[in-house]
Amino acid sequence: METSINQIKDQILIARQNDLEESKRLCLSLLNNNNADYHTYAFAYTFLADYYMAKDDMDNCTYMLYMAKTLSEKNNFEDLLIRIYLYYGMIYLNYSDYQTSVDHYFKALALAKKNNETLFISAIYNNIANIFESADDLEEAFAYYKQSYETLKIPDLPSRYSSEAITLTNLCNISFQQGKHDELALYYAMFKEIPEEAYTETMLFLFYFNKFLYKNSVHKYDEALVALDQLMVLQEKMEDRLTVYQMLVYIGDILISMKEKTRASKVLTMIQDSDSAKEAINALKIVDMKVRFCEQFDLEDELKQAYKEYYEANRISSKIIKKNSSNGLKAKITLHQSNDERMAIQHQNKRLELMMNIDEPTNLLNRRFFDHYLVKLCSEDVCHPLGLAMIDIDCFKEYNDYYGHIEGDKILYEVGDSLNKYKMDTFHICRYGGDEFACIFEYCSGDDIEHYLKRVYDDLAAKQLAHIKSTVASRVTISTGFIMCKECSDMEFLIRCADDELYNAKRKGRNCWSKSPQSI
Repeated sequence: METSINQIKDQILIARQNDLEESKRLCLSLLNNNNADYHTYAFAYTFLADYYMAKDDMDNCTYMLYMAKTLSEKNNFEDLLIRIYLYYGMIYLNYSDYQTSVDHYFKALALAKKNNETLFISAIYNNIANIFESADDLEEAFAYYKQSYETLKIPDLPSRYSSEAITLTNLCNISFQQGKHDELALYYAMFKEIPEEAYTETMLFLFYFNKFLYKNSVHKYDEALVALDQLMVLQEKMEDRLTVYQMLVYIGDILISMKEKTRASKVLTMIQDSDSAKEAINALKIVDMKVRFCEQFDLEDELKQAYKEYYEANRISSKIIKKNSSNGLKAKITLHQSNDERMAIQHQNKRLELMMNIDEPTNLLNRRFFDHYLVKLCSEDVCHPLGLAMIDIDCFKEYNDYYGHIEGDKILYEVGDSLNKYKMDTFHICRYGGDEFACIFEYCSGDDIEHYLKRVYDDLAAKQLAHIKSTVASRVTISTGFIMCKECSDMEFLIRCADDELYNAKRKGRNCWSKSPQSI
């Protein structure tokens, strides 16, 4: 049985948590799916950006985000734009461009609030708090972490426990850093209210971390170390290594302050061996911890080496910050260029759309436009005055047989020119096919149409286009039938009524127009 597009989307949401390559494969399958719509394409580009961000490939990530953003903004896919703006915020944070990062977070926040996406709202507040914590503004970080948690206080909110656990952990941690022991006790108690049956492996890890903080704050150090030992056993089998790394950094600092040399040494080694330690900014933090470790435990020889490592890490970090600043500027320029390119593409699309709707011999609108536009008018909920005229060149077959098709095309152009010359902005003059023309009149009366037709007939007569094979006159003439419409819901019926009036005009001798005696 073939997997549906919606099923593939659900699989991507699962795979991105534990199998990035599978997530990428599924996204590419959506882009190659013949049944995909614009939302599906935007969805695939969004999660390809998610993939490349995880792989730290910012060039491909930025491109995929641009494609996703362009499609989503054009079609107002707000469910995707929340995530897209969130990702842009994370990219600029990676470039240490805090202000632009916050700008995008607040764009995501506005859409999340509009669409009542509570979990996203909480996550965005949490990310904003991370910015302030990175900038050592703990008071502002605390305020946003608290707002993140308050957002989740909705009864029966699905899947909220994982978000609660993350936010409460951040609140416990920042309360500990600020020495706010009462607040720490409060948030630790709130964490313990999460049902144990809802715990994931990561949530249990966070519980042990919070217990370690709380017991430490109330000076129950033996119980704190028991909780730490439970955490250390659990982390050995955890797949979420990023969370493990982030918590171990805090734990290492605390253990150094507690003068727990053996445990601190073990944690420091684990941090140094982690993949995250390879990043320059993280490397500086780790070497700084190593310096404090050596200072705390009077390790003079190791301290000299640690100072050298700190100097080198600081030098590299400074280069990275400058490079990131440059990359941030490049990213902004790329976005502006992308916007310029998008405007150029939109302009080109409009030109192509116009070309697709133009009849080459006459430069009038063509049958494609006529059919599409009349369908649109007939499907609108709110109707407005509408007229339709069908027009034939009299004895045009005889003209072509005698003068030839090249001259025939010239006559088509001349008739089209007369029809187009006196039109109003709400008149749409089309070549219907062969020698037949169709005119759609909006927001006008029958008298307006007759006044227009009189000017067209007079202009055509003034041109004196010779037609010696005509049975009507010695020049080119036209016959017209038109009808007024108050409520149009059936395009074919409207055309048939106008055609009936065209035949009435021909029965009257041609070179005239016939108006339906009543509106429909």
